[in-house]
Parts: sequence; C-alpha cells; structure tokens
Amino acid sequence: IWGNLTDDEMEEIKGNLFEISDLVQMRYGESKEEINSKIRQLISSFENDTDRGMNPDVTSYRRSPL
Repeated sequence: IWGNLTDDEMEEIKGNLFEISDLVQMRYGESKEEINSKIRQLISSFENDTDRGMNPDVTSYRRSPL
C-alpha cells in the first residue's frame, strides 16, 4: 500500500499501528482516517478469522503464539 516505507522502518515499528499510522501520515500526507481505512481493507483481505478480527485502532497487531 505504502511502497516508500523501508524494511528498516517496518522492523523498527514492529507492528505498532499507531507508529505505522504516524509514519505514513508524515511520509504520504494522508489523514488518520484514510490510513485506518486502508489498514481495515488490508486486514479484511486476510484469510483467517484471527487476522480478520484485528482492529487498526489498537496499538499493535502482534499475535500471541498458539
């Protein structure tokens, strides 16, 4: 979705959705609402129920081990 984010930036963020949102807003100038909408669309495209239930309004999407 946001191809200008580097692997290093993504590693540093480690799934923190607030930080991803802030970085995207700074880099692309999109509003928080636009960013959260795109994250929701991405999450809804996941194939399993665990991932589909994630909420972009929480601080992290990291999953707990089974």
